[in-house]
Amino acid sequence: MEMKSEKFQNIALGVLFVAVITLTIAYAAMSQQLNITASGTVTNKTASWNVHFTDMTCTESGKAEITTQPTTIATDITGLAFKIKAPGDSVTCTFGVQNEGLLNAVIANYSPLEGTCTDTTIANKLSYSIKYAAGDTDAGDTPAQGDTLTSGQTRNLVMTITYAQDATYLPENDVAISNINSHFTYEQATN
Repeated sequence: MEMKSEKFQNIALGVLFVAVITLTIAYAAMSQQLNITASGTVTNKTASWNVHFTDMTCTESGKAEITTQPTTIATDITGLAFKIKAPGDSVTCTFGVQNEGLLNAVIANYSPLEGTCTDTTIANKLSYSIKYAAGDTDAGDTPAQGDTLTSGQTRNLVMTITYAQDATYLPENDVAISNINSHFTYEQATN
């Protein structure tokens, strides 16, 4: 009887083994794959990033004379020409910096307005400034690193070049004021 029992036990183990293998295969067959598909677009930089100057207009005071109004083309304002004729003369220009893009911007770098004059007596009496215009939250302040320009915002500025009222010197011949420039570098704000 022991032989029958051992044979029965071997058959039972074989059947059990086949059952376990079958269940394993059946379990594996009952798996499910899940899929995710999507599409997207990164918008072009013109739609996302569009920080630029708006028209600059200039006026003179005292005996100063604007001989050429500046030209504004997106990221450049060029062509302003003027004559200073007496102490106290000044040229004042207003312009805007506009953010028509989708991203907020911040000034990463700003170089103040400056110019070059070879006559040191005149150079010492010339002043150059760019300040935020009246009505701006920073009115009267000079632009600085970290100043924000949110999407859709325009910040108006005033540029002034003045020959000091207390100047007592006028040259025998015309003296050029050259390299009058300032630079604003805007980058995407992190917040």
